[in-house]
Amino acid sequence: MFPETIFEASLDRLADDLRGREVPAPAPLNTDSWLARSVLQKAIRRGMVDLALSAAAQLLIIDRRTLWRRLLVTALEDLGPQELETTTAIVSAYRNSSWRSQIGGDWPVVAELVRKACAGTRCQAANDLWNIAIYDPGLTDQKANLCELSPRELRDVSISGSDIGSRGAAALVAMGHADWCDARSADHAAYFSAYAEVAPAQSVILAEAFRLTRVPLAGLMLPLVTDTVQSVACADDELAPVFWNGPVPTFAMDQYTRSGKATIRAFSKASIPWAAFCDRWDVRPSDRISSAGELLFRLDGAAVTDRAITNLSFMLRARSEVLGCFLPIEAVHEGMALLRRQLPHIEKERLAYKFP
Repeated sequence: MFPETIFEASLDRLADDLRGREVPAPAPLNTDSWLARSVLQKAIRRGMVDLALSAAAQLLIIDRRTLWRRLLVTALEDLGPQELETTTAIVSAYRNSSWRSQIGGDWPVVAELVRKACAGTRCQAANDLWNIAIYDPGLTDQKANLCELSPRELRDVSISGSDIGSRGAAALVAMGHADWCDARSADHAAYFSAYAEVAPAQSVILAEAFRLTRVPLAGLMLPLVTDTVQSVACADDELAPVFWNGPVPTFAMDQYTRSGKATIRAFSKASIPWAAFCDRWDVRPSDRISSAGELLFRLDGAAVTDRAITNLSFMLRARSEVLGCFLPIEAVHEGMALLRRQLPHIEKERLAYKFP
């Protein structure tokens, strides 16, 4: 009964918060599902509650399950260990549709959870740890050795491994999301159970988050919640001015949306400075659009307000930011600076895009 007690207590607290709370009228954003998902997550990243509620209302119309999954994925990617109480509330409500019906339906609950997510701090340490575990070339030998370990041994590496990257890689192997190992031998349930000895409540919450989403960041959160400390600082990322294509903020038009793909492709083909940069660094033609999209995503799509900064999260972000950009590591900072200078041209492409 211990796991259920965790979720029941979270729902009791959420019900108390909902009592007397005015429920905003839904004002759906007129977009497709992919763009609504992007707007929801990026609005939460920036604490833009009205915009996030509008995107959530649209997703509730399109597909209720997609809305709940996106809300939980956003919590895993962007809220981090410091806001685990909000993540727990999202998990608890997501898994219990009968409770949602009794409390007044999906919309009041979603609206409250969106407000909580926007009001808290942001931390992308689990994302950064995933990026390091996947792309850091210095981990190749250590990652190969992890494939033979048991779930308990993988847990031990993820807690006390000498390098934070190998700790993240151990979590990915345990979750069956390591492309360098045979996923058929993974046992994520045993990994979460092994973690229950050192982080009992967190392992229950994050195991359920993984069951609901199959997103490996749930497993990567465990090394962080057992290692996290109080934030030493909280600050906004550098944010470019916000432009709007109708009701859609252009920072939501990233490479994961149809509109974003089209505008990044147009920019990549038209920009002489970008072509010169790619030629100088021998970027393959097949990677140039992907690289521009990834750098642009890091400049504005992934930017957050109220970033919770600890020594660990600061180190993870610094190590992660040059990885997975389809560029030589030495070229990433130069490419970021170039894309920042080219933002006016990119915004021109975004503003010219005609939504269907």
